[in-house]
Amino acid sequence: MKLFGIVIAAAVLLAGCGGAHSVVPNMTPPRSADATQAAVFTITVPKAASTQARRPAYISPATQSIAIGVYDSTHTTLLSTANQNITTGSPGCTTPTPISSLTCAITIPLSPGSYTFDFTTYDGPLSGGNPTGSKLSADLDVPFTILADAANNIGVTLGGIASSVILVPSAAAALSGTNSTGYTLTGCGSTQIVSAFGVDADGNYILGSGAPTMSVSSDTPNAVTTAALGSASPNAFSVNCLTPFTSAVHLTATATPQSGTGTAATNAVIPLTLQLGESLAGTIADYGVPTSGSSPYGITAGPDGALWFTEYSGNKIGRVTTSGAITEYSVPASGTGSFDITAGPDGALWFTEYSGNKIGRITTSGAITEYNVPTLNSGPYGITAGPDGALWFTEGQGNKIGRITTAGAITEYSVPTSGRFPQAITAGSDGALWLTELISNQIGRITTAGTITESSVPS
Repeated sequence: MKLFGIVIAAAVLLAGCGGAHSVVPNMTPPRSADATQAAVFTITVPKAASTQARRPAYISPATQSIAIGVYDSTHTTLLSTANQNITTGSPGCTTPTPISSLTCAITIPLSPGSYTFDFTTYDGPLSGGNPTGSKLSADLDVPFTILADAANNIGVTLGGIASSVILVPSAAAALSGTNSTGYTLTGCGSTQIVSAFGVDADGNYILGSGAPTMSVSSDTPNAVTTAALGSASPNAFSVNCLTPFTSAVHLTATATPQSGTGTAATNAVIPLTLQLGESLAGTIADYGVPTSGSSPYGITAGPDGALWFTEYSGNKIGRVTTSGAITEYSVPASGTGSFDITAGPDGALWFTEYSGNKIGRITTSGAITEYNVPTLNSGPYGITAGPDGALWFTEGQGNKIGRITTAGAITEYSVPTSGRFPQAITAGSDGALWLTELISNQIGRITTAGTITESSVPS
């Protein structure tokens, strides 16, 4: 589709020419006083292929004719009309060159005094003295006073008339589809930028001064919101997906014309659907661990902005940056079976050594310290930072809950019932620690004072 501006200042130049009486076809002379002035209306039609900014003296490239109505000062009585073709070869029109636009001059004799004017352009030529086709632009009830023996200049900005509205996603937007079939949004989270345009009857985008005011709204604002980007980009809007949605959300793009066009707003309702499945989880990238067969197991976010993970079979602790660069640190004791890992309150990472019966601590520079668990073969499993500034861990084989200070002092608390195999553990919102009991089908709770209660899972 072609772009065109509508500063359609049909640069109406009213030049005083005492005694001139040039009359265009299909014009009814108004009632005049003693002498008349020549009102010369100059209309410049841009080349269809041009999208560059122009001076305020042009209209839609599809323009074929114009209707001008001259009224009294109250816009009550029609005094005269001037309908003229705006095409190459028409009276008063120039012959355009490869670098110049078509310009047409319409001259109307008017007595000095106050008037109002109606301007309307069409995409069809005159037939029987009247314009044909669709309206492209207009400015109605424009007041002006003709002065005797003076150069009378009036700037008229015709308002573009949209017959349809279109949404155009930006090149970077994760939207696919068309206005007629609707758009599909791939993923939910990032801001999408779209542009809304009023389109005239001949498929030209209406831009610039005189263009309709655009808006984009959502019928499901709790799922998708829209916002204008501001006056510097009057056609641009953001579209934000707040939460995944399963049924279509509808975006309504509206072109509200300038008040002088005398036409109503035009809108388009465009369905927006969400690409479900993989797009909701995002893009997955795999990063190979340098040690073959290392069996990565536990992982946590570190205080240094990287991720830290255990390598159960590799007997190492790994660090991976958000760009995928991996560094490995060997655990001093062999065959320890590093299992779970968590960030500690001391800026280090703490991990369990299931087979080695130890609790490990690694600094962000890679220095590792190990602490023996008092109960032999206890099978340290899950670990978490507690609300008391210590680390709490489960002992699956030992059927205990352990607490270790950042200085390495360990205290153990026995689970009331034997053979429970406590496994995962986390800090709760109530200031206690909560754990799963794999064998007994129960959830356990331990206070920082060491009191344990158990609740059976219904299933």
